[in-house]
Amino acid sequence: MPPGSPPVVSRPTVLVDTRRRRTGATGRYLLVAALVVVAVSGGWWAARATIVSTADDGTVAPEVVTAEVQEVSIGRALNLNVTVSLPFRVSGTNMLEGVVTTAVDAPSYGTGDTVYAVGGQAVRVVAGDVPFYRELAPGLRGDDVMQLQAAMHEMGYLRAEADGRFGDTTSAAVRAWQKANGEETTGTVPLGRLIAVRHLPSALRLGEDIVPAALVSGGEAAVMDRDGAPTFTLVLDEKQAALVPSGATVTIDAGDVTWPAVVAGANPPESGQVTLTLTGPGGGSVCQDRCDLVPAQDTTTMPSTIQIVPTTTGPGLPTAAVRTNTSGQSYVLMADGSERSVSVVASGDGLAVVDGVAVGEKYVVLGDRPAQSEPERSP
Repeated sequence: MPPGSPPVVSRPTVLVDTRRRRTGATGRYLLVAALVVVAVSGGWWAARATIVSTADDGTVAPEVVTAEVQEVSIGRALNLNVTVSLPFRVSGTNMLEGVVTTAVDAPSYGTGDTVYAVGGQAVRVVAGDVPFYRELAPGLRGDDVMQLQAAMHEMGYLRAEADGRFGDTTSAAVRAWQKANGEETTGTVPLGRLIAVRHLPSALRLGEDIVPAALVSGGEAAVMDRDGAPTFTLVLDEKQAALVPSGATVTIDAGDVTWPAVVAGANPPESGQVTLTLTGPGGGSVCQDRCDLVPAQDTTTMPSTIQIVPTTTGPGLPTAAVRTNTSGQSYVLMADGSERSVSVVASGDGLAVVDGVAVGEKYVVLGDRPAQSEPERSP
């Protein structure tokens, strides 16, 4: 919904009964036609409209239109894109030399997945905080060995828990892994074939130099990992920003899920634009524990709905049907001629949600009290 659009309302179909006597002047037919146009343009009177044309004494009586109370929803929302910014850091440096033969573009990577290959040699990722800086072979000890063992255990090649010591069992697990991947079964892991990232599965980015057919010589930034939680902002012009109050609720469409957010603050206007910052409802991350759904890009956009005025649902009728007596009390003239005291809960776009009437009850939309039928008289 573009900025400045009218409130979002629920509008049932219009049903209007225009049956009337065929007597009367041309001007009276025009009045009936005008009433029909008004009812149809209102777009929601789902009841019978009664046109009272001529009183028994031959005088013209006021036109009266009645309708049934309907359930309506009144609110106001804007549909705008949220900007998502994701910080990255270099997690792995290319240590191979040759031509890049594969560069995998995946939304998410898991333990042991190939991210790229140089000269047909696959480079894979495992979870860990320690960069792989040497060939991993029997007899070595260290945190890098423990990261390798943890990956072998997770993938089902190593039964024992990681202990940081590269022994025969670890070597056998590596050989089984290499065989499953169609690689030479050496039982060792050459330098440059593994890259450690902080957690998996995760969305990763490849360095600018890691593209198919590119010639690399080693030392290039190869794999980028997320460096903190993504930030969510709304970048609006000043007129749009003026419509969005602090604390307004925002629903972000992330494809598989939707994330609730709130407007937490606003930066001073710059070049005619205002940046609103968003947080989760409790002040935490908007994406909660599903930040892996954010694309691995510096910035991306996601559609969102900003609730400017909270939606209120309840018995509704046109605001013109809510009248005020001499005491200032709001009331609705019911179809039986009685006055029903009401209170307006919400209003917008010519409609009002009110307390005091029930869905299905008939009331007077236009005109004064309906004419009361008189009992038949005996001849």
